[in-house]
Amino acid sequence: NMGSSFKTMLLSMTLMFLTLSYSEALKVPSFISSNMTLQRGGARIWGTDASGVVHVDVTDETGSPIVSGSAKPDDGGAWMVEIDTGAHLDSTVVISDSVVNLTLHNVAWGDVFLCSGQSNMAYPVVYAENGEEERANATYPNIRLLTLQIQMNKTTSPDCPSNAPYTWSSSMPSAISVRQPSPSFGSSYPSAVCFFHGRDLYLTIREKLQQTVPIGVVTAAISGSPIELWMTQSMMDDGSPSILGGNGTCGGLVSPVKSNRVMTEGCPKGTPGAAYNGMIHPLLNMRLTGILWYQGEENDHTSDACYGPWWYSCLFPSMITHWRQMFDSPSLPFFYVLLAAGHTAWMREAQMAAQNLNNTFFASAVDLGATAAEEIVPGHPIRKQEVGRRLALASAALIYNIPNVVYQGPFVVAQNVSTTKGPVGMDVTVMLTFSSADNLHLSGTAICTTCCNTTGNGSPLSLSDPDGGDMFRPLGKIFASSFHVDGNTLVAVITNFTTTRGRAQIEFMYESQPQCGLYNGMGGPNDHGGIVAVPWRRNITLVK
Repeated sequence: NMGSSFKTMLLSMTLMFLTLSYSEALKVPSFISSNMTLQRGGARIWGTDASGVVHVDVTDETGSPIVSGSAKPDDGGAWMVEIDTGAHLDSTVVISDSVVNLTLHNVAWGDVFLCSGQSNMAYPVVYAENGEEERANATYPNIRLLTLQIQMNKTTSPDCPSNAPYTWSSSMPSAISVRQPSPSFGSSYPSAVCFFHGRDLYLTIREKLQQTVPIGVVTAAISGSPIELWMTQSMMDDGSPSILGGNGTCGGLVSPVKSNRVMTEGCPKGTPGAAYNGMIHPLLNMRLTGILWYQGEENDHTSDACYGPWWYSCLFPSMITHWRQMFDSPSLPFFYVLLAAGHTAWMREAQMAAQNLNNTFFASAVDLGATAAEEIVPGHPIRKQEVGRRLALASAALIYNIPNVVYQGPFVVAQNVSTTKGPVGMDVTVMLTFSSADNLHLSGTAICTTCCNTTGNGSPLSLSDPDGGDMFRPLGKIFASSFHVDGNTLVAVITNFTTTRGRAQIEFMYESQPQCGLYNGMGGPNDHGGIVAVPWRRNITLVK
């Protein structure tokens, strides 16, 4: 009948209106939520809306206004509001249009760090050394945690949900995942390295600068992910130099050179950019203080189709440059971790190619391996506190300009080599002079067996023949038979060295698993009072 038809039509129109209203309602990404940290000095809040001008109003804990802003959606419904304010510990943010009010509570304004990479970045707090104790003592209301769910897409995503049972949370024991019967990263949060960096940095700023600055800790990491998954095809192209058949600039480090070679089939592994599309692209409007990166293990294969470290030395700086461009922050600090013991010296050298870009720095974990008995998750070192400490020292010195912070390990600034004729070949004395070398001393690394002795590979220095073997494996490697520290200089003697063409390659801590470390400060890998030296190698001509 007519009445029934009218009611049906009215119901249909109502449902259509509700569906339209819902689809066009004011929306923000899921990670713009209560308890978050937004970047002080210039944050962005963004989303989609079809109901007119969007207003953002920020008030303090008393309800007094702090700052406000507004924006009109573009033709596609997207909007973004820029908010510039100093550090605040607790604010309320109201996002509204003519129809909807979204209220975010307990929002802090401080400094936000994005932490990305593979499993050693995903590695959770509770599996670190003394992890249960660290979890129990993790109450820091001004450190805020966000751990993104693993999301790999062929196309870019506007959002990425949280991997934790909360979106953002203040740091507290309940916000740190517990140990599982079978250790797994799949449901764990947050990143240990990211958390320890944030905690140490927060405490340092409070002590040295007498400031309370909230720290945002954002984890976006995938176990076993090669760098290719974090790079779009255009980033890959720029990270492919002519020697490998590409026309890339390695992130602006070299001039493009046309090549007729074709890239080897099988590169990259997986879909280029899948992790970038799913987990980094959604964050591009987020303002950051810096990015921390711990990755490279999955690319550390010299014989695979992707050329391992050789290619990585171009891919990595390309990724950094293009990420900075996409975040609209060309000088965004980018700090990374040199791989721990168990990975090749060539890979660490490839990682160091990024030092040619501005505002980059690495913290070395070369001395921080773990024995099989120490490992909670096989293949993953447990000393994440020390990695976080070294990164935090770099942040304190280079981002916050805190004076008198020793943030880097000893590094070679000069070399002196002399030779004498030996019974078989040459006896070679190598003297390496170091900077950042206060209280320069030797100490065994975390997994050493021969440590700092003169048997086997117990020396930090060796010579090899660069004209035998190949670029990755020189021949005739001989470790120093004696060595000692004299002031800021390491003195080592290699006996009975022979060479093909009168040349030698000096290798300092240039090993997969160095046994003897050189440190400044106090102690070794377990003492948290010094920093290990930077691996180094150099080809020289010997004078017979």
